[in-house]
Amino acid sequence: MDLSRAKQTLLENDSLRFAAVKDCEIITDTDYSLRPLLKLLDAHRTLAGFTAADRVIGKGGALLYVLLGVRTVYAPIMSRDALETLERHGINADYEELVPTISNYAETGICPIEDAVSNIDDPLDAESAIRPVVAGLAKVH
Repeated sequence: MDLSRAKQTLLENDSLRFAAVKDCEIITDTDYSLRPLLKLLDAHRTLAGFTAADRVIGKGGALLYVLLGVRTVYAPIMSRDALETLERHGINADYEELVPTISNYAETGICPIEDAVSNIDDPLDAESAIRPVVAGLAKVH
């Protein structure tokens, strides 16, 4: 039930980048990249028991979802590394397309966030590596 509601919430509104559902509670965000997840972490918010839906999930996002404690995640596009990370941490994953890696916005190479966490498996280390990259991306957008 939560999975279908999270998917529907995300996919029915093009401006949403993130949605999380647990019972009657719905959390949404229109911010790009991993900023919605970082904002939740900054607010010391847990998503324990929630099902999250995200536009794209790479390994970096998967590691942040581990920190947030979600039960299930969905994305139209998910990387193999993200799927493996989620499965390793006992998080259910649903996706439409499984891709080898997440590309950067210009589609000229790997996403800088994915590059930053390519050799990281610890979620706390990943958060530390992700924050400066996301801050740098904010200056571009």
